[in-house]
Amino acid sequence: MSHLSMDSLLEMEKSPIKMDIPITPRGGGDKITLKLYQPNGSFNSVKCVENTDIKSVIHAVVAKLARGDREYENCFAIRLQHMQSEESHWLHRDLTVGQIKRKYEAVYPALEWRYELRIRYLPKSYQELLERDKVTFFYLYDQIRNDYMNEVAETVEQDVALQLACLEMRRFFKDMPQIALDKKANFDYLEKEIGLKRFLPKAVIDNTKPKNLRKLILQYFKQCASLNEEACVFKFFEVLSGVHRFDHERFKCALGTGWSISVELVIGPSDGISCLTDKASTPAKMADFSQVQSVQTIGSENEKKGLLQLKTGGANEAVYITTPSASIAEDMADLIDGYCRMELRTEQSFIVKSHQAFSNVPRDNNAYLKYSAYGDRALPSIPNSSPSPPQESFSEVKVSGGRRRRVATTSVLSDDYAEIVDDDDYALPATKDYEIAREEVSLIEIIGEGQFGDVHKGIFKDMEGNDTEVAIKTCKVESTETVGEKFLEEAYIMKQFDHPYIVKLIGVCTEPPIWIVMELAPFGEMRSFLQNHAEDLNLALLILYAYQLSTALSYLESKKFVHRDIAARNVLVVARDNVKLGDFGLSRLLHDHSYYKASKGKLPIKWMAPESINFRRFTTASDVWMFGVCIWEILMYGVKPFQGIKNNDVIGRIENGERLPMPAGCPPSLYSVMTLCWSYEPSKRPTFKDLKSWLNEILMDEREHKESHLQSENRRIASMWNIPDEPPPKPSRPGFPTYPGPSLHSDTNLPTGAKAPYHHSDPETIHRPSSYEQEHLMMERQKQEQEAEENILRMKKMEHQLRKQRLESEADSQWLATNEQTLRPDFHGADEEDDGSESINGTNDTPSSHHSDPAYQSGQAQGENITDSIAYDEPANEKCVQLQPISAQLGPTMERDRSGDRVYENTMEVVRTVMSMVNDIHTVKSDQYVNLVKNVGFALKNLLGSVDEQYSILPSDSHREVEMAHQVLSSDMAALIKAMKMAQKYATTTLDQDYKRGMLSAGHVLAVDAKNLLDTVDNVRTKGHTTGTNGT
Repeated sequence: MSHLSMDSLLEMEKSPIKMDIPITPRGGGDKITLKLYQPNGSFNSVKCVENTDIKSVIHAVVAKLARGDREYENCFAIRLQHMQSEESHWLHRDLTVGQIKRKYEAVYPALEWRYELRIRYLPKSYQELLERDKVTFFYLYDQIRNDYMNEVAETVEQDVALQLACLEMRRFFKDMPQIALDKKANFDYLEKEIGLKRFLPKAVIDNTKPKNLRKLILQYFKQCASLNEEACVFKFFEVLSGVHRFDHERFKCALGTGWSISVELVIGPSDGISCLTDKASTPAKMADFSQVQSVQTIGSENEKKGLLQLKTGGANEAVYITTPSASIAEDMADLIDGYCRMELRTEQSFIVKSHQAFSNVPRDNNAYLKYSAYGDRALPSIPNSSPSPPQESFSEVKVSGGRRRRVATTSVLSDDYAEIVDDDDYALPATKDYEIAREEVSLIEIIGEGQFGDVHKGIFKDMEGNDTEVAIKTCKVESTETVGEKFLEEAYIMKQFDHPYIVKLIGVCTEPPIWIVMELAPFGEMRSFLQNHAEDLNLALLILYAYQLSTALSYLESKKFVHRDIAARNVLVVARDNVKLGDFGLSRLLHDHSYYKASKGKLPIKWMAPESINFRRFTTASDVWMFGVCIWEILMYGVKPFQGIKNNDVIGRIENGERLPMPAGCPPSLYSVMTLCWSYEPSKRPTFKDLKSWLNEILMDEREHKESHLQSENRRIASMWNIPDEPPPKPSRPGFPTYPGPSLHSDTNLPTGAKAPYHHSDPETIHRPSSYEQEHLMMERQKQEQEAEENILRMKKMEHQLRKQRLESEADSQWLATNEQTLRPDFHGADEEDDGSESINGTNDTPSSHHSDPAYQSGQAQGENITDSIAYDEPANEKCVQLQPISAQLGPTMERDRSGDRVYENTMEVVRTVMSMVNDIHTVKSDQYVNLVKNVGFALKNLLGSVDEQYSILPSDSHREVEMAHQVLSSDMAALIKAMKMAQKYATTTLDQDYKRGMLSAGHVLAVDAKNLLDTVDNVRTKGHTTGTNGT
């Protein structure tokens, strides 16, 4: 097979008559589609023409990697790889697509060649690359890691392979907690869904038992668990460089011509241009890139070997390097040229043509003048057909989505930017059905702000001339075209949906500034609506919202779409009883896969499922988790989940089994559905089809309950105001003809409220009420219903106010402080003078059992008790919701001399320590709870010891009674210790206050039972004293 040198190829392109190949003018000709593959297996399709140069192709593809400019774009190159052999060629940046196709497709068919975008010219500092161009940094990492897996992994030791694999796992799952792989479900997902073969070579997987392999992975993973994404990459480079030098390229060649010395040429950022002989262990540097003056390849069709001439500063003679083939010499020249351009930061090529090429360059041609101005450093440009001077022209650069922009170029090197068509691009709808003229839309006011720009309220005039209020999402004028494409992704997705509870797309204006026109939701987004109208929304309406969203999500499920951002903020309220799902900016089609893997962008961590946080894995099951959180938001009237918790800490809470608490007033059946949505394993979560059915049943039950409650309220209000149960009499109907004699349609003899059956009669004898009368009747009926609803609402507000008063009365420190005062011996005299005394010597009608204490009941139970106990026609009953102090609940203490009474003194001490615990629990840290409980325990121990001392003087038949009270206190202390442990466990969670209240409740119970023990001892003492007196 013959090889043509680069110089020869360029010379042929300069002499089209000689080669009999017509030169297509720049910017014209048939379009050619190239697929450029990336290291991760994805590719970009590039549409260009024959005269598009490789530099323009590289620029267009690199620009699509991420938003913004790539500072290290010159590091990229294109490699042409033959898929059925190991043959590969690096394409010089100044070659055109037509030149390449004519040269290489003459050897192999086009389908056998693969174009690969790679980073060939490596920077000296990876840290600087990370700081200045993060996208290129991670692109380089992907390339190096894929090369390692494909070419080196099977040859390294097992411990190195495991270490590199765990570093990639840590980087790949950068948001995963350090202990996440300890969970079997997470490791199973890693093994089955992603596959260990992504991280480990096949030999390690095949030669190691699964159980042992898992232990080894967990062992190595713990060593790198604390590293962040960037640290994992640097560590990966460090470990890999010990077994494989990826930072340079090696070429087997010979120095000189004729009698030559066989060497291995090493070219890289740290080695420069070095040679390595068989006997040498380290390469010997021949020159730095900054010293290179020119590189020239010399070869002909009749020569099998290639020859490269290298001229460097400070050397009298050029260095000649003989290569096995001309193509290797070209690849070597391209590599040296790329590093030289990076070193000197220039676009000028260091490759010079052979001297024979000068004879073919027209001396009077401006292209030659341009070339000679650069000296022998530049490749000659293709001559123009006329000798006119180079003029600035404009070329259209087409990017995915079909929009073009004009780019200033010169005739020397074309800067035509090729069209990039992403494989997964959602930039624009496939058809123009939704394109609307901007003149048909008028903006009125700004009603919000989106990710890409402001959201306006406006008017859309349709084809029939009707005006419709719409919402217009705008994209900022200064945004780049890439941003515009991302912005239009939402419109493309919305275009595919037609559902009553999904926001409808009206149209788009794709010309800058880009607009997305959609239906207007007058009440705005749901979260603010819930917060602003909390008092007007009942439970049935909240469940209705959840049900409507479940139908929309069930529809998306059937369409195989994942929403990825289900939250109250992304739901729009169209009417008081109608909500619609919106904001499809993160939605994705699942295609043939069961999940979507996100790589970039901001994600709502506190709403996301654990597998989405850990592995960026999004499925319908992860949408179900988010829907459960959205229901919780709705029932909490717009409260965000995991308030006060950092995003990084959320997954740890979920891993530990913590879930959002049940909202107040939430039906247990509904909370059970929510907890099913929050199952850790995705396979255990219900589908949206099931959720829709369940929510419908819960909604029906709640409506029936609401209707029965409304009827009972109406009956109660009617009894209060003496309103009869019968409906009001029908209004008189004046102005109708009356006929003598009995009427066939008379209701005189029917019961009140009954109607006579309908008979077909002559039109003259049947009265048909006019539209005015019907409207009057309807207004009367609506007025009555409105008055009844206002009365119920007034009663509800009164109930809410009473509930608020009761909750405000829960002050533990107050009743404990009162208890301390009333336990003092010198306090009894003052209390006896006051009929309203709340001391221990108070009334006897207070409950003594702590099980009925209302101070620590749940909010739901309190609400039910208040509802049942309020009599709206008796204002005096408002006192029933005021919480009684603990002294009133402890019951009376017997009047006796307390001097030297250790049982009484120790009971006072127990109450004091409980009071101290209540006062200090909100100010100390959770690890100090144990000291508070210890104080209570010591006081209780002294109390029980003093009671034991009384056994000898107490009647034997009363011992059993004292022992029972004694045992109750021991159980109370155990309950307090258990409550303390739970409060410590959940001290840093959203359930902190609930478990603190549980601890206070346990302390309250212990104080009450300590008083009961004192009463028991006093009763036994009195009984023994009376028996002794009677015996005497």
